[in-house]
Amino acid sequence: MAVEEETVSCPSEKELAQMKEDNDLREAQGTSVLTSSTYQIGEIIENKEVQEATGEKIQYQVEEIRVQDQIDMKEFSEEYFIPDFESKIKSWLNEDGTLKEHERYPLKENGTPDQTNAEKVQGQFVVVHVKAKNAGEDAVDTMLAPLLYTYEQQVNNTLQQVYRYTNASESYQFLSGEMPVYQNIQENTENEKQHIFFKELQSGEEAEYTLIYVIDKDQVQDAYLQFFEGAGLVKVEK
Repeated sequence: MAVEEETVSCPSEKELAQMKEDNDLREAQGTSVLTSSTYQIGEIIENKEVQEATGEKIQYQVEEIRVQDQIDMKEFSEEYFIPDFESKIKSWLNEDGTLKEHERYPLKENGTPDQTNAEKVQGQFVVVHVKAKNAGEDAVDTMLAPLLYTYEQQVNNTLQQVYRYTNASESYQFLSGEMPVYQNIQENTENEKQHIFFKELQSGEEAEYTLIYVIDKDQVQDAYLQFFEGAGLVKVEK
């Protein structure tokens, strides 16, 4: 008897937006991370547990972080915006390259948005230059983009991940969040760039690239780039 192969479909653009929204609607307190898991700009970031378990040895290095009110489109090519500049980015940009104001809702204690207290806020761009290296012996499909999260400093030498707001606009919800809106290495562009954040690095190969994230201006002081699950944090400094 013939057995049909199962087809695994990639999430649609709408489903990805919903996934981001679901993340923002989680409880206000998330992952707790030791402050010793943080790194400085220029330091080598690696996960020893992953290396021991899988033999994969991916090393990251944040070379520069810039927090900007505006971006110069002469510096950043439209083709590298995700999923594309015209449909997702352009409508939220003013002519001078700044972001338009947007509305957000604070999250209640149960993680649901309080739509009675909408507030208008200004966003900023976080421009990050990163180097990734495969220091292992085998090729690895490497995640290029760290996630952008907010953490609060605790008294017991830990950082507590927090979720404070969700965006009122679905289109802005897609624009902001933990994933970058720009990445100037894009090898896997099929399926509306669903696999865009990965690149296969051969043994000894390095990749240098630029990422752009969007974050509310008043959240920058608590923002961290997170390279590994619950580890490998780099504070976003203005």
